[in-house]
Amino acid sequence: MKEAHHMSTEELERCIKQAFQEKSLIVSWKNLYFEMVTPNSKEGTYIYYSENCYIISSNEKGRISEIVKTKDFEDILWHVIDIVSFPIAMDYAKKNYSPNLDFRREYFKKQVAVFSMFGDKFKQRKIDEIRRTVNQYPFLDFEC
Repeated sequence: MKEAHHMSTEELERCIKQAFQEKSLIVSWKNLYFEMVTPNSKEGTYIYYSENCYIISSNEKGRISEIVKTKDFEDILWHVIDIVSFPIAMDYAKKNYSPNLDFRREYFKKQVAVFSMFGDKFKQRKIDEIRRTVNQYPFLDFEC
């Protein structure tokens, strides 16, 4: 994979979208823009290259928040997967959850499935993140 100083915003967009196409993973790019964010930009999430780094920022009501700043393409790709997998995992969980089990069980299961499409390293990082979340906020299952 290319290092940050070798990839423009346009190349970054092409590489990220190609990674999803190679997995035959159809995602929504709505409200996700591959360009530098400004206070006058539309509300949404922005992915771009600046200051020798890949950056993910959001613009909400004219307020810009930096979410991620990294020189590592795999790291920025991981965060993009996290963003675009949210609606996929949410839809799956809504359709497949059991009323007596914590909704997040199905949500996390689908997230892991999406991340695993990008390799074991991505899958393991997501599993580790989920474990930290569940350790801090345990599942709330109900017995009937």
